[in-house]
Amino acid sequence: MPGVLLYAAAVTEIWTQLRTQLRTQSSPSSSPSPSGRSKASSADVVLPHSAPRPVVRLIEHLGSGVARLLARIEVPQAPEGFELRGDLPLVLIGNHRSLFDVLLGMRMMRRWNAPGRLMVKGDFFDRPGLGLLLRTLGAIPVVQGRGAKLAFDQAALALRNRQSIIIMPEARIVPPHERLEGTGELVSTLGRLVSSGPCMVVVTAMIGADDVWPVGASKPVIRPWRRPTVRIRSIAIRDLHELPHRDITARLQLEMRAILKRMESLGGRESEVLIEHA
Repeated sequence: MPGVLLYAAAVTEIWTQLRTQLRTQSSPSSSPSPSGRSKASSADVVLPHSAPRPVVRLIEHLGSGVARLLARIEVPQAPEGFELRGDLPLVLIGNHRSLFDVLLGMRMMRRWNAPGRLMVKGDFFDRPGLGLLLRTLGAIPVVQGRGAKLAFDQAALALRNRQSIIIMPEARIVPPHERLEGTGELVSTLGRLVSSGPCMVVVTAMIGADDVWPVGASKPVIRPWRRPTVRIRSIAIRDLHELPHRDITARLQLEMRAILKRMESLGGRESEVLIEHA
């Protein structure tokens, strides 16, 4: 019975979000789309509305289940140096090779019991179905220009409210020929976000996500009888907020590239312990 009630609550919340979105789009005084430029000042920053936590948890559970159907996922029980504290939010950063990365980020935060808000490219909010899902989750749209500053101000506000953040700081899916050093360049505003207050940064490297959802493809490859393997490794870093912005960004990029280099050189032969094979 509790499961039925949760599903009913999820459907009700999504329907409410859809009605609100349709009313907003039909109103002449409606605010700009998330993919447009925002005129809000830092004094007006508020977090996007999200569904009640039980509904969000249900959606995260369903997303996690979909991820397990699409891939065999190897992920540590917890990152190296990780300690979950209620007073210390997480900033989960990961390399961006596929749209599948979003499901992986949700799965990791759920596994580590650290619910967080996604930062997602603004034009995804204009896509039917996907935009509705992102709004229901309370995701933060990231757009060019002033909208990018607003997004990072919202993320900083979430951290001050002890809510965790999931971000792919390359800001785009990086094709293989542009990631010869493991990643593309990380956005400089990442350092400003991390320096906005005490937090634990979880640097995550993922290999194999583009085998599940190839670059440029409109949908994932579904092979339940022969699922691709996605390998994930992470380290947790604290006390970065006292460093200069540029130093933070440079340090995180070096850490991510070092993890990827080690993973690629070992080719999955790590003698790791406490690895989940999902």
